[in-house]
Amino acid sequence: YHDDLEGLIEEEKEYLGITSKIGVYSTSQLEVVDTEGAIASGGVEGAWDLDRRITEMDREGIAAEVFLQGHQSASTPFFGANNQYYPAELRMAGVRAYNRWQADMVDEAGGRLIGVIEQTPVADLEEVVKEVHWAGDRRFRGLAFSSVSDPAVPQPPLHDPYWEPLWRAAADYSLALVIHVGIGPPQGSTFELFRQRAQSIKGGDYDRNSAERSVNLMEADQDPRLRELFTLNYSPRQALWQLMVGGVFDRYPTLHFIPTEARADWVPETLARMDGRFEAGGTPLKRKPSEYWADHCFAGASFIHRHEVADRHAIGVRTLTFGRDYPHPEGTWPNTKDWLRAAFGGVPEDEARLILGENAVRCYGLDLRFVESVAEKIGPEAAEILAAPEVPSVLVTEFEKRGGFLKNAPALVPDRLDAILEEALTPSAGA
Repeated sequence: YHDDLEGLIEEEKEYLGITSKIGVYSTSQLEVVDTEGAIASGGVEGAWDLDRRITEMDREGIAAEVFLQGHQSASTPFFGANNQYYPAELRMAGVRAYNRWQADMVDEAGGRLIGVIEQTPVADLEEVVKEVHWAGDRRFRGLAFSSVSDPAVPQPPLHDPYWEPLWRAAADYSLALVIHVGIGPPQGSTFELFRQRAQSIKGGDYDRNSAERSVNLMEADQDPRLRELFTLNYSPRQALWQLMVGGVFDRYPTLHFIPTEARADWVPETLARMDGRFEAGGTPLKRKPSEYWADHCFAGASFIHRHEVADRHAIGVRTLTFGRDYPHPEGTWPNTKDWLRAAFGGVPEDEARLILGENAVRCYGLDLRFVESVAEKIGPEAAEILAAPEVPSVLVTEFEKRGGFLKNAPALVPDRLDAILEEALTPSAGA
C-alpha cells in the first residue's frame, strides 16, 4: 500500500491548511491562555511526540491518559473521519498500521497511555476480531467504534447477532467500548465540512461556538447523517440503547461503554425517557436502562462543563469521567488546572477523586496503585483544585469560547430519541 501514501501526503497538506484556519488562537488569546508558553513552544507536537506528551501530562498533573485518534495537527492513515473517502481494504490497512504505531507509543509510555483499538467497516468482521485479539494481547484497554460509515460496506445495527464475535472478543480482554464523538458519518463528509468551514473563516479569536453556528447554517446542504453528528449527535444514545436491546451487557457483564467527547449533560433526561419506554413494556431488556448505565456505563466528559459537574449526581457521580482532549484547541490544555478549579470549586473531595480518576480506573481496568504512584509525584493536591481562589473571569471567558464551558444541557428532542428506541424494537430492524 506504499504507493497510496503519496496521495495521503497531498491530502494531509490540504487538511493542515484547513485546520490552520479553524483551530488557531489569536495573539490576544494566547496572551491569556498560554502564559506558560506550552503552545508557543510546540506543545501540540505531543500528539505524536511521546516525550513532549509526557512533559505536558506532567506539567498539568495528568497521571494517565486515554490515547484517542484524531487531532488538528495530522490526518489519519486512510481510515479516519478526517480523511477523504478510501475503500475498505485500504482503510483496514491504515487501521493496522495505526494500531501498530499506537502499540509502540503505549508500550514506551510505561502505563501512562491507555490504548484504544481502532476499527473500520469491512466486509468480513473476522478481520476486525483478529485485530482486537492482536491489540488485546498488547494490553490495549478499549475498543473504539468506527468513526465513519461506508455505503459500499453496509453494517447492521449493534443489537444484530452479526456483532456477537466482536463483543465476545472485547469481553475476552474486558475492553471498554468507546465512542469518540459519534459514529456513522460517511467517510469524506467531515473533511468536506471542514473545508467549507475554513473557507468561511475570516480570522480573529478562536471561538468554537461560532464554528458550531456555522455548521447549523450549513445544515440544509449537508448529508443527513453528518447533520445528525454535528447538530443533534444522538448516535451515542442510539448505540447505548442497541447494546441494551441486544443483551450485550447481560451476556458480558465485564464490558463497559463510554461515549467520549460526546458530552454528559444528556444522560439524565435520556435515561428517564428510556426507563419510561422500558416500563411501558414490549422490550427485551432485563433491567431498567438507568440500571444498565449505573453498572456498565461511563460518560467521557472531555473539557467538562460547569453544568455537568453541578449535575453530577443526576448523571451518576460514579459514572462521570474527565478528559482534557489534548491537544485540541477546544480542550482544557494548556489550562487544565485552572479549568478544573473553575469547574470543581466546592465539590467534596471524595466525589472529585471519582470523577478525576477513580471512575476511569474502573472503566478501563487500570492498575490503581500504579496510577496513584504517578499522581503522588505529579498530581495537584486536592486543595489546589477544590479550595483554590476563583479563576480570573477573562480565562473563564476563553473556556466558554473554546469549549462551551458555561453552557447548560441542550433540550432533549423527544421525537428523535423515541424514533431511536422504536427502531431497535421493530422486528425488521436488523433484517
